[in-house]
Amino acid sequence: MEDNRYKVKGINILDIIETEMISLWLSAEIPEVLKEDEEFVEVITSAIMLERGYWSKFMVVGEA
Repeated sequence: MEDNRYKVKGINILDIIETEMISLWLSAEIPEVLKEDEEFVEVITSAIMLERGYWSKFMVVGEA
């Protein structure tokens, strides 16, 4: 059964976020964003922690 919690009008929001994050990493823009945009870091960290069960399938998620 497909998880529809992340779909809006048939679009999977997690897929969009993942695509945007990958493009940031590939463009080498992410180091600057991480240094300069504290709110961005807080949003990403909060999102990962809120969906810890999902993200722990793909990476180690913990509190530091």
